[in-house]
This record gives sequence, C-alpha cells and structure tokens, in this order.
Amino acid sequence: MSRITTVSLATGLLGLVMSMTVALVAAFPTALIAVGYAMMFLGAIGSVVGSVLARSLAG
Repeated sequence: MSRITTVSLATGLLGLVMSMTVALVAAFPTALIAVGYAMMFLGAIGSVVGSVLARSLAG
C-alpha cells in the first residue's frame, strides 16, 4: 500500500470517528459533523487515487 493511500485511509477513518462522536455529543457545534464528512470524502477519494497511481506505476 502506498504512502498516499495510507494517509488517505487514516484521514477518512479519523473523519468517520469524528463525525460519529460529534453526532453523539450535543455540546459540539454541528459544523464539525460537516468537517468529518469532508474528511471521509477526501479520504475515500485519496485512497482511490492512490491505489490507481500505485497500480499504474507498478506496471
């Protein structure tokens, strides 16, 4: 697994955990849920792009 895929995976999972945690606690602002969803989206796109790049560079 390439480095960009690993970083994107970690970003997406962190965004997932952040969104779920903020949704459970009413004291946090709801804008943090949007940030978590954006992190999940960027993590998913980055993982796909990283795996495509790794596959195309490998051969």
